[in-house]
Amino acid sequence: MIVSHLPLVKFLAGVLSRQLPRSVEKDDLISAGYIGLIEAADRFDANAGVSFSAFARLRIRGAMLDFLREQDPVGRIERSKLDLSGEAGPVHIPVSSDEHFELIAPVVDIDNQIDVQCRLGLVRNALQDLTSAQQEILASLFDAELSAREIAARLGITVERVWHLRHTALIKLRKMLVQSKN
Repeated sequence: MIVSHLPLVKFLAGVLSRQLPRSVEKDDLISAGYIGLIEAADRFDANAGVSFSAFARLRIRGAMLDFLREQDPVGRIERSKLDLSGEAGPVHIPVSSDEHFELIAPVVDIDNQIDVQCRLGLVRNALQDLTSAQQEILASLFDAELSAREIAARLGITVERVWHLRHTALIKLRKMLVQSKN
């Protein structure tokens, strides 16, 4: 009975996940739905005159909604106080350390983006210090995604030489990046 209704759990999770923000993982909904399905199988009464599918559908969806309520940092009472027009006063939201991380994640992402931009600038500067052959090989391998054989034919060198130049270029880049980091 449970095994035959596993696709129902995935279906209901898919329907519900389309209505939710992307931060809610569909797999989490599926896990909650599986728990609801197991509870439905335990509590199902065949004499009640309701099909198991209808009963399970309600229990699965209910388990998913319970999971979402547990994850919501703003309770139902606080949410009902919020005026969606933006005219509501401040609402105190108790925040745990895990939820605090989720709230500051956008700020951390901005810091990470700035850090990535700085590193990209360092890499660009380091690339300029490579020989033109080394720059060409790295650009062909990583940007154009050409094979070593294609690069060798293009530059008129052997495949082994392409790999050697790539290796020496990467060593140079690492050294330059470590020096610039210090």
